[in-house]
Amino acid sequence: MGKMSLQARLKSVAHAWSGLRELVATEANARIHLAASLAVLALGLMLGLETWEWVAIILAATLVWMAEALNSALERLAAASQADFTRLLDGTYEHSPWIAARAWAQKPFVSLAALKRALAQVVREATRDEQLALIRAHPELAGKAMVAGTLTAESTREQGKAGLTHC
Repeated sequence: MGKMSLQARLKSVAHAWSGLRELVATEANARIHLAASLAVLALGLMLGLETWEWVAIILAATLVWMAEALNSALERLAAASQADFTRLLDGTYEHSPWIAARAWAQKPFVSLAALKRALAQVVREATRDEQLALIRAHPELAGKAMVAGTLTAESTREQGKAGLTHC
């Protein structure tokens, strides 16, 4: 895997902050976690915690925030109409929204793994022609779509990580 440029890293951090703002703005539990995190930070500063204690607190808080974000995403998918579900998972399978649309019937998903299994099951149960169409919808590696700049963001990242954008 190649090195990430400073510009790409800053863009990634900006996306992460945007996601956190969205999480806090739309989820009541995230606002509770934010208040608790700020209270723990204030108490930690007042008590003069040791370095190892800060490490433990930061690790625990990070895990709580990650769980909240994943849970919120799964809840959003569970509550989504079929059209919204398909839109939210746009790009998961390149130019093949029919996969997400069919997986919608298997919701709610209790975990990310359950969602992935449902999507994979749709592909396994698809007709041969649908499976071939899925394969053909994915751009060739370092091909015409990359040169023309018409790849999806996901494919651009995949091919960049593989070093194919520098061919």
